[in-house]
Amino acid sequence: REGQEKGLFSKEALQVSSADPRPPGMSNLSLLDQGMADLQIVTGIEAMPIEITTMLVVFSFLFVIGFTGNLTVIIRILKDPKLFLHPYGKEGNRRMTTQRYVLFLACVDLFVTSTIPLLMPYFYSGQWLIGKFMCKFIWAAENVNKILSIHILTAMAIERYFIVLNSVRTGRGRMPRIATSMWFLGTIISVILLSPLILFVDLDVMLIGDTTVTTCVSPMPDQVFISFLTYMFVCSFCVPALVVSFCYIGLVRILKTRYTSLALQHKE
Repeated sequence: REGQEKGLFSKEALQVSSADPRPPGMSNLSLLDQGMADLQIVTGIEAMPIEITTMLVVFSFLFVIGFTGNLTVIIRILKDPKLFLHPYGKEGNRRMTTQRYVLFLACVDLFVTSTIPLLMPYFYSGQWLIGKFMCKFIWAAENVNKILSIHILTAMAIERYFIVLNSVRTGRGRMPRIATSMWFLGTIISVILLSPLILFVDLDVMLIGDTTVTTCVSPMPDQVFISFLTYMFVCSFCVPALVVSFCYIGLVRILKTRYTSLALQHKE
């Protein structure tokens, strides 16, 4: 009991000094202002040196591999003189159509990869340094091309399904035109889907003490953001996933049926 009276729970230990540490005439708000002024804001690599350094190394590696790989694919496809010529026969049509889809996909990936060097200073310093236009442009370019790549892969799945099914009769030279039309249509749809995101993208400037922190953000209102996430999830994930799954499951069933039919004919 004596130890309790003189220990941590004694009255002496719980007493709070009534002396005011503030200089005479200084209010709580003045102390807050002084504290904010003396506050040192650390951003970018200074705030998280290990994490940011790791991210910069990984992004640099992805840029080198993605840029050189996609550029090589584009150059090799463009060197094929048959790509822009009128092909002869269905096989020529199919080959040229596949090449165009791969070309469009490589261009989209190359465009997304090309935005990485523009983001590196942002990761390093924690400050957006290249203005409002580039803020909107990079957000738009990166996200539109990501959605466009999904649409291209979906179009490729549909095309392969109908080729194997052989239920669509196309004239010579028509399929490559369909591929090009699908690319333009996919671009327009992607821009429309992402228009709320592009509209709200802006620079956010915060003054903390003597430090100005500028970031590139898309501050959507809560209701708009929820609606945006919902229809993007449906249109850019659920629908393409269902279409691609249907096409490739259908391909497996068609090939299995044909294999069984050929096996029976061979036995006969």
